[in-house]
Amino acid sequence: MSSASVQRVNWFNETGILMVSGDYSALVLPQRGANLIELKNSKYEADILRHPQDFEAYMKSPALYGIPVLFPPNRIEDGTFEFDGRKYEFPINEASTNNHLHGFLNSVEWDVEEMYVDNGSDAIVALSYKANPSSYFYKYYPHEFIITIKYVLNNDGLLQEVTIKNTGSLTMPVGLGFHTAINIPFHEGSTKEDYRFRLTVDGRWELNDRMLPTGNKLPLNEIETGFVKDGILPIEHPFDNHYNAAPMKIDNTVKNAAVIEDLKKNTRVVYEVGESYKHWMVYNGLANRKDFICPEPQTWLVNAPNSKLPVEITGLIALKPDEVWTDTCRIYIENR
Repeated sequence: MSSASVQRVNWFNETGILMVSGDYSALVLPQRGANLIELKNSKYEADILRHPQDFEAYMKSPALYGIPVLFPPNRIEDGTFEFDGRKYEFPINEASTNNHLHGFLNSVEWDVEEMYVDNGSDAIVALSYKANPSSYFYKYYPHEFIITIKYVLNNDGLLQEVTIKNTGSLTMPVGLGFHTAINIPFHEGSTKEDYRFRLTVDGRWELNDRMLPTGNKLPLNEIETGFVKDGILPIEHPFDNHYNAAPMKIDNTVKNAAVIEDLKKNTRVVYEVGESYKHWMVYNGLANRKDFICPEPQTWLVNAPNSKLPVEITGLIALKPDEVWTDTCRIYIENR
């Protein structure tokens, strides 16, 4: 008998796709930017991703639930940049900084390309968005492309594979990230004091008063050095910081990852990301919210197209016509 299933379900009067495999379950929202809004594990009684209690709560802060897709991620200074001899002008949607924030794909409806069970244990859902001249954002980002996210749920956790294909005639600037919101705590009965947060980074990007990198990479401060040692309390100090990824050994295996540990339950959530994700943002709601932490993997440095740093550092991807980019992320829970 199959231990996996995939089915359409009702999510606050919208379509959700429920994936179940072994002890894991996940819920993805095609109409809401392909956001994987829930991830749970029954064996560990863990509710890993922050998800809303009602639709109104979701609509107030959609970027703070599940795994929102950021394309491009974070901020673009004044909404403008030049690339390959062309000027791009994005709308200003963060008035306080006069920047563009988080791109275009987290609010559009994606197509469900596949939903099936493979090998009796893999629950699989693939969603895509096909950008073309009729896309509402084409006037800001005049490129034709197909982005596909394939989610595979099995006993190893959740695998996310992203593929971007340039189907147009122009080289396109590509930056991708995820505003992944992890519950603190993710175990009922634990408290925020039971948690430790680790991150594989080697420095913090200095940000100006508009939350844009100055180009200076700073050493980790006294608190942040805990990222690469025994971990820090994830919501004791306010974070809205930008870091340079530096894969390092975790249990004798080199990983580019965030690790959130529950010392009381002796478990940990591991968020592994591919080598293309050269940067992390860390956000925990500052003083306003105290029930989550967002380790946000990004392929490019915030405001990368306007940076004077070399692309080897910024991570800006120049995707040529017919070229394909792909990489993966994985989230799972295990004993410490």
